[in-house]
Amino acid sequence: MEPMEELRRCGGAARFSELRSSRWRLSQHIARGDIVQPSRGCYALPGAHPGLTAATRTNTVLSCVSALAVLDPDIPVHAYRPHLSAPPNRARLRQSGVNARWHYEHVTPSHRPRVACLEDAASRMALCQEYDNVVVVLDYLARRHGPDFLERVLRAVESIKPSRARALRVDVTGRSRSPMETTVRLALRRAGFCVAQNVFVPGVGEVDFVIEGVLVVELDGYTYHSGRKPFRDDRRRDRQALRLGMPVVRFAFEDADPARIQREITPTCRGLRSSEMPTDPDLPVECLRELKRLRQTWTAPETRASGWRHLRDADAAAVRRVLPPTVPWCR
Repeated sequence: MEPMEELRRCGGAARFSELRSSRWRLSQHIARGDIVQPSRGCYALPGAHPGLTAATRTNTVLSCVSALAVLDPDIPVHAYRPHLSAPPNRARLRQSGVNARWHYEHVTPSHRPRVACLEDAASRMALCQEYDNVVVVLDYLARRHGPDFLERVLRAVESIKPSRARALRVDVTGRSRSPMETTVRLALRRAGFCVAQNVFVPGVGEVDFVIEGVLVVELDGYTYHSGRKPFRDDRRRDRQALRLGMPVVRFAFEDADPARIQREITPTCRGLRSSEMPTDPDLPVECLRELKRLRQTWTAPETRASGWRHLRDADAAAVRRVLPPTVPWCR
């Protein structure tokens, strides 16, 4: 097999022992510029992924956020330098001259050469990154791969850091459709609001948030709400929600700052809680009965629970933020 085909099979970079080729043939490709040699015994294609090249140079495995970015480009992660996993007995790799974040652990390779499997990469990311970033990524993975995948990841995290696993079991729901939704949900829960996310309201459909069981909050991106049909459907949904006694507050993506949302919905929720809007009595009895049941569910203690308490008690050293003041009327 040609050396360039071998390198493509290996993901763009490989060591000499992994290539079924002679050094003479490799030197010919290097002279023509088809292949580059980042270090002794390491060969790569000119456009090879820098993380895979670093893993090949050090004979390690790409892991954590770097592996997640390679396995699924849609995962909302940012790796400014490669995260590499090596066996615990190779601690001298720090002196290799490669600017990387080192993890000394045993990982299971994926179908991609020198890339950790998705489950191991997610587990390492949950221990390595800041808490809010971890919740955003695990929300995406749980929605994409299901609750069983999330449970396996949390069990792996629990074996190393039980406090973080307890907090993640509360804050990761797998219901967010965008990182912004996860960020807003965390901020509102920490502020003391009871938040139900991406729930089905009878006669209205699925909504982004139900706050305190009385207020619907929607985050509208231009991509999915710019057409004539979405514009018309949104207004029909708003009118139906108003018949249920649940007014709707809409925020454009540019205005979906968690602090702004909290500041603007606080007086609205206070007024609705003091004197709830009446429900249209002409609605079907089944719809009213279902709405009553859902409101009891949305305001249940487990729905109000926030991972901030666990994070504050057990993981506070890793958090550098100011806890927003608790809303006194929604305890």
